[in-house]
Amino acid sequence: MIKSFDSKPQWWTNGGQTQMNESMKRKPVRKPVCFICSALLFDLLLIILIFFISVFQNEIVNQQNIQMQELISKMHYICFDALWIMFLSISSLSYVYYIMCHKLYCETYYIQM
Repeated sequence: MIKSFDSKPQWWTNGGQTQMNESMKRKPVRKPVCFICSALLFDLLLIILIFFISVFQNEIVNQQNIQMQELISKMHYICFDALWIMFLSISSLSYVYYIMCHKLYCETYYIQM
């Protein structure tokens, strides 16, 4: 017997001998929409913190009369560190988001369909 593509599985209509087990009845996991936004907010807070640290270092440098060239080289290192931390945290958090949230959501969603 050939089924058409529009027909639903037996467990959908509870027809025949097939019954829905508990794993098929569970509701889909809520998809955290703002997970990446929270990662970006965390990175923004890190950059603001690094900015205030650099301003504080600038005041210390002005008090100690160190040349401006050394201050600029320190700022380059601080900005590079901030960008590197931002890249690592965004990539790791987005990977965690894909594995733990998106995959679980899709698996439970397709079971429900």
